[in-house]
Amino acid sequence: MSRIDRRRVLKGAVVGAALVGMPASLRAMSTGVQLFIYDGRFSDTRALAALRKAQGIETLDSQAQDLGHAWRGMIAQKLCGGGAVEGMTMWVDSFICETFGRDLGMKLDRGPLIAKQQLHQWVLR
Repeated sequence: MSRIDRRRVLKGAVVGAALVGMPASLRAMSTGVQLFIYDGRFSDTRALAALRKAQGIETLDSQAQDLGHAWRGMIAQKLCGGGAVEGMTMWVDSFICETFGRDLGMKLDRGPLIAKQQLHQWVLR
């Protein structure tokens, strides 16, 4: 039996709002995602990361691991068979991913700024 409490309701609302607010082009492109990169300082990104993890997508907190090192190692290895990277980060982290992804022939599709927290939701294919 699943308990319903305030935290679960709020978490569901945040995740739902993130998905509804995601542009259709990003939603359509989120298939084939191998990795979700998020900024662990924000509850919205942590909630979306939990959802992606529940969907079987590996997650990476940009605040817990240097993205440059990750792109030279774990991310490059993960993408060697194809796939995409999705993220919800500050602009600078999305730019780092865009730059490293470009080296692999990938292109970033960045959604609109989530003004409250200066976050961008994006997909790199």
